Amino acid sequence: MFGDEEIPERHDPVAPALRSRAAHAKDATKLGADGEVLHSFSTLLAHLGTLTRNTVEFTQGIQIEQLSVPTPLQRRVFELIGSP
Repeated sequence: MFGDEEIPERHDPVAPALRSRAAHAKDATKLGADGEVLHSFSTLLAHLGTLTRNTVEFTQGIQIEQLSVPTPLQRRVFELIGSP
């Protein structure tokens, strides 16, 4: 996410918030310090929305559920929230 880990000190509480150099770099490159692509909440939800569950029905009337394979980002998100 686009959080600022190094928030500059503010001397005037009414002045607009300042951003650190790291925050400007993240915003410009859309990459985190570890090189991962950064997402907003809405783009992350849109990416998670690409997972599908399909019901496949064979001629004998047998049905199975087929799940799409999650991307590495989707796997990481599910690990972070503690979901299988």
